[in-house]
Amino acid sequence: MEQHTNTRRASRSDVVKLVALVAFIVMLGVIAVLIWPYLSFLGQKDGINLFVEKIQQAGAAGVGILLVVQLIQVIIALIPGEVVQMAAGIMYGPVFGALIIFVGCVISSAFIYLLVNRLGAPFVRDMIPQAWAEKMDVFEKSEKMDVTVFVLFLIPGLPKDLFTYIVPLTDMSSLRYLAISNIARIPGIVMSTSAASGLATGNLVTSIVMFAILALLAVLALVFNEKIFNALRAKKQRSGAKDSDDEASSPQE
Repeated sequence: MEQHTNTRRASRSDVVKLVALVAFIVMLGVIAVLIWPYLSFLGQKDGINLFVEKIQQAGAAGVGILLVVQLIQVIIALIPGEVVQMAAGIMYGPVFGALIIFVGCVISSAFIYLLVNRLGAPFVRDMIPQAWAEKMDVFEKSEKMDVTVFVLFLIPGLPKDLFTYIVPLTDMSSLRYLAISNIARIPGIVMSTSAASGLATGNLVTSIVMFAILALLAVLALVFNEKIFNALRAKKQRSGAKDSDDEASSPQE
């Protein structure tokens, strides 16, 4: 009887999660349709300039539109994050533009953390490419967890939007995750908005230097991403082996 009750509760829980997932997808679809007039420019030639011009035509509401675009970018990764960051730098400068992007990242990361914890691992794993799902062991609990998350969100070129769904599956608390991941995003955000702002204001030297650094870091991340994960995994394994040795050498009562 007890087993039957548990099964029924589990089934109800799965139904609730499925309904929540469908509602989430529908909500994102509605939002994407509403802002499509702005996003559609990004696929065209000179798309960033057209995107910027369209948002600027909205006046003060443009800040809210850009914030929503940033939310969509993180949650469903419709467009590369660097594109939105560059647009923010062109329109609002390196400081206010970076602030808009940062606020969007914090809100979307918090939303995704809540979503993952409500839906559970099975639903989230279906949204993650198999190649990255196999790297889940990198995010297992270890003494290096904070450093691992910081590095993954710091390096340009790594798929941060996937990490926003993967990390909440670990035991890391929401406040810790939001603090570490979003602080790690700041250098990349500031560099992107500063580079784009330099282009808009004619400060080409700053822009060229910033873009060169970002491009170099992105290429290095692309080339060495497997080595980065292997190094993080090796640290975790060494830490686990050390803990096992300490337990084995400790006196038995």
